[in-house]
Amino acid sequence: MAPIRSPKTDRSDPEHPIECQEAMEDAFLDMVNRGVRAGWDVEQVISAVIELADTQMVLRQEDARLERTLRRMRKDPTLAEMGIIAFFGIVGIALAATFILSIFM
Repeated sequence: MAPIRSPKTDRSDPEHPIECQEAMEDAFLDMVNRGVRAGWDVEQVISAVIELADTQMVLRQEDARLERTLRRMRKDPTLAEMGIIAFFGIVGIALAATFILSIFM
């Protein structure tokens, strides 16, 4: 497996993303070649890598959004209480509806 170089530039440097791409390129090509050697078409391998990367990005964004929400709830317990009340309110309505329907059926 191809080694990946450590960054030499700071995150704020405009060249940092390009340096990352260059550092990852050999490992990426190695992974694509391994997929092709395993019997996959090169287009399928690259498409799979794109989809996997996209999914990881979406998951990271969702994790960050959830973390922000939890941080706000820790700062303001009223928000957490409202979330719990809303959840149990919905569950309560569903249970009451089920009970009422069972009486009339």
